[in-house]
Amino acid sequence: MQIIWNGENSIKIISENNIILLNPKKVEQCSLVIDPKDQKDFAKIKDIFTIVNYGEYEVKDDFVYKNFIEEDGEKKEIYRLDMEDINVLNLNNISKELVFKEDEEAIEGIIEGNFDILLIPIGEGFLSTKTAIDLKNSLSPKIVIPINYDPIKDEKALREFKASFLNITEADKFKIAKKNLPQEESVLYILKAE
Repeated sequence: MQIIWNGENSIKIISENNIILLNPKKVEQCSLVIDPKDQKDFAKIKDIFTIVNYGEYEVKDDFVYKNFIEEDGEKKEIYRLDMEDINVLNLNNISKELVFKEDEEAIEGIIEGNFDILLIPIGEGFLSTKTAIDLKNSLSPKIVIPINYDPIKDEKALREFKASFLNITEADKFKIAKKNLPQEESVLYILKAE
């Protein structure tokens, strides 16, 4: 599996079965698109599956769960993707601490169990550094990839977030197989936006 950050909350994931675009800002060839900015442009691509509604989906043996968190009466989408025996939790654009209620239907099927990879929004307008660190610690993912931050404007928040990790890797793209997932401490991957 390969993960490419295209800036903000736009993510490209290449699995053995699909090319998946989450929140894409521009049209590009893919087999699965989730919450595109403009659905009409993606409709021109042959053999594409588009997800805009909440629910559970299976596309060529990759599973996508789309749901939401309520923040001040507003729905903020979150996603879980299961592919190649790796699960990815994308907290997309949340800006507040997750509060789990026993009767919470919005996060049912999404935030349960352990996670291999956590995509977490940090910086101005998103999670504070302290909240992001607390959330990372409570979810205990093997790999953490920050998203939605501005490398210049949010430099201090990113630096403070990095300080909570023992292992940090910076790269253009992130590629992983199940057998190569870290077993001990969470590893932070800082991806450069494409």
